[in-house]
Amino acid sequence: MNNMILYVIRHGKTKSNEQRLYCGKTNDVLSEAGIKEIKEKQKCYNYPVCAKNFTSGAIRANQTFELLYPQTFYEVRPLFWEYDFGEFEGKSYDMLKDDARYIEWIMDEEGAVSCPQGESKQDFYKRISKGLELLVDELLESHESEALLVCHGGVIGTLLHLFYDQRKHFYEYQPRCGGGYKLRLTKETSIKIEILEEFWHVVFNDWIRP
Repeated sequence: MNNMILYVIRHGKTKSNEQRLYCGKTNDVLSEAGIKEIKEKQKCYNYPVCAKNFTSGAIRANQTFELLYPQTFYEVRPLFWEYDFGEFEGKSYDMLKDDARYIEWIMDEEGAVSCPQGESKQDFYKRISKGLELLVDELLESHESEALLVCHGGVIGTLLHLFYDQRKHFYEYQPRCGGGYKLRLTKETSIKIEILEEFWHVVFNDWIRP
């Protein structure tokens, strides 16, 4: 077996999401509205159930998993943590739009510019790629055909940009909070992703300009 199904789900809303603030390494909790929304979505959508479950380890991802799958075991894979925005954490586009360092970062098409005290897009892509490679190898070795990962919008968008279709920007693939994808992963000489199903609509540009 060289293929498997991976469900990826974005965590529920936090105060940072609601206020459109950059939130990556900041360990936000779900907001009251975010908890309510996850519970409502659970009532009207049959979220997938897998034997093998993972989160990024962020509190907001763990809370989301525990709301959707109470008393269910999961493992933490911190390589799937959200982008580290460094000094831009907790700030909005309007707060940063006149900061030359911010302009340099968002205009950097090569992805080599880091947020001050944070990551570059190239660093982020490498981290997410490594996380996926390790996860796929682990699942193949244990002969698991399905798994589920609760993580972040930037992570999901990056996985699809890198391993599905690079013609679209990663933020075009980001699902709404509580939404996600059913993916088929195939590993031969490299990993390839195929989208089998999308649940809850994608929000364009919800990550890069919060």
